[in-house]
Amino acid sequence: MAALYSTDATIISPWGRVAEGNAEIEKLFVDEHAAPNAPLEDTTLSLTITSWGPLDPGHAFVDADADVAGMKDPDGKSMPGKHHM
Repeated sequence: MAALYSTDATIISPWGRVAEGNAEIEKLFVDEHAAPNAPLEDTTLSLTITSWGPLDPGHAFVDADADVAGMKDPDGKSMPGKHHM
């Protein structure tokens, strides 16, 4: 998943964790999807792009609504999956 982002991308997870660049983004995804009791383990993601626009050659701003099915809090309880990205 980290390969989908540009090398200078910055993301913020639903829990407020910031990752900059592919290496940090990949670590964030591993921690939140594959670590023991990871909140996004066994989840699925559906995105609906609501708008986008070019910033400069090779870069764009993307605004999307996300539905993450199967997300859990640290105690294992189900969490709402609707997010705006």
